[in-house]
Amino acid sequence: MKDNIPGVDGIPPKLLLEIVEQISTQLATVFNLSLEEGIVPLENSFFFKEQ
Repeated sequence: MKDNIPGVDGIPPKLLLEIVEQISTQLATVFNLSLEEGIVPLENSFFFKEQ
């Protein structure tokens, strides 16, 4: 696996690995609030099943 090829967001995996400890708590908070409020960006809605 090449760790220098960016994903669809354009962010190289190597950069994410370097900053994961600094951003993981904030990202988890944003994701949890999104789920609690039922607000999911359309481009991410395919991750969730309707109940």
